[in-house]
Amino acid sequence: DQRDYTRVGFCDLGAFEYRNTNTPIITTFNPPSSPIGGNILISGFNFSGVNKVEFNGASAVFTILNDNSIQATVPNLGTTGKITMTNAFGQGMSLEDFI
Repeated sequence: DQRDYTRVGFCDLGAFEYRNTNTPIITTFNPPSSPIGGNILISGFNFSGVNKVEFNGASAVFTILNDNSIQATVPNLGTTGKITMTNAFGQGMSLEDFI
């Protein structure tokens, strides 16, 4: 393998994947289900600067409580599926479905 490693800025990551560690990370949400208009407490990391919260693609009204907590209201079109959050660094998604 004859790669030129002397170039400035060259990085060979091989089999590794770069992940921006500033994207929102959702660890839990409670309660796990709620009717439209219900409040959900979402916990995790990197919530400062979140500009969008969605329930299975439906935009929700939300309040950032701190870098680890957001309170969101289940939107009219919120259906069973993932909760996602977006900030300037990317998007985070819940591992579990909101029901």
